[in-house]
Amino acid sequence: MSRRTRTRKGEARAPVLKSFDCSEIDDIESWVPASSAVCYWLTLSIGAPDSDGADNFQVCVAMPDGLKSPEGRRIKPKGNQPAPIVVQEYSWAEVLREIERRLNACAGRNWAEMQEGLRLQMNWEYEDYKP
Repeated sequence: MSRRTRTRKGEARAPVLKSFDCSEIDDIESWVPASSAVCYWLTLSIGAPDSDGADNFQVCVAMPDGLKSPEGRRIKPKGNQPAPIVVQEYSWAEVLREIERRLNACAGRNWAEMQEGLRLQMNWEYEDYKP
């Protein structure tokens, strides 16, 4: 999942997806939904391209019918939470393309800049942390 690119100092770079997990679905990469009522939460470990470290972010993944289902209405984001990843036809490849698009939209010169963009796209594990 890691990509390393050479960049000039100060040039914006996109954060990198280091790993992912779905507690609701075993083997999410090969999972095939039984219906179009897809709606689940995905945990993504994302970090700077030049670091082994990562923070966890969560994003809802759904199909339109999944957001309308009773389960979808229960778990989909509400209020000012980040928008879910909505795919018209479900495939893991399509979900990964959308994640990559969001990561590219969060390019920054350093981790703080990348993280600021990521927090608008996904729920950050430390969002409500108070030391």
